[in-house]
Amino acid sequence: MKPDEIKTLQERESEKIQEQFYFELLKNNHPRKRYSKIITYQSLQTTNSVLKEKGINTEDIYKKEAREIAILLNADAVLFTKVERRILIADKTNTAINAGQRTVDWVLSAAGKNIRTPNLPAGRIYFSIALNEGEKGNTLWVVNDATEYGTKYTNEDVIRSFAEYAARKIPYRK
Repeated sequence: MKPDEIKTLQERESEKIQEQFYFELLKNNHPRKRYSKIITYQSLQTTNSVLKEKGINTEDIYKKEAREIAILLNADAVLFTKVERRILIADKTNTAINAGQRTVDWVLSAAGKNIRTPNLPAGRIYFSIALNEGEKGNTLWVVNDATEYGTKYTNEDVIRSFAEYAARKIPYRK
């Protein structure tokens, strides 16, 4: 793959992760604990359009201070998420293995065998989520974690699963 193709792919995946994570945050928008903090989330459309107007792209945002981003977005706090995928099996190869496993599972099931093909490790996602206050830029909360995924999952499944997992790590709820 050419460098510009890789960059385009990374940007698209970044947008998908941002969107899915945002929807998971909204879905989990209820108190989990008795003394949960109150938080509301700015819409993705507002956030992305303001950043685009200011000429800030995905790469540039991590070069800025949390305080600067909060001022640009007119927000009380900023939720920063960094995601790194380590792929053990390429996505196209994973798709082929996935299709093969489903076919074998179907054939075994049709033959009356209660046997399933194994979910081979395909990759790992490392992520860091930090909530920074807007006024001073201090970090209020941070989590660093990782999750693994296997060959039985499509790219969309991996992103959805990651977003669900990561959203549950956020202690702040509306």
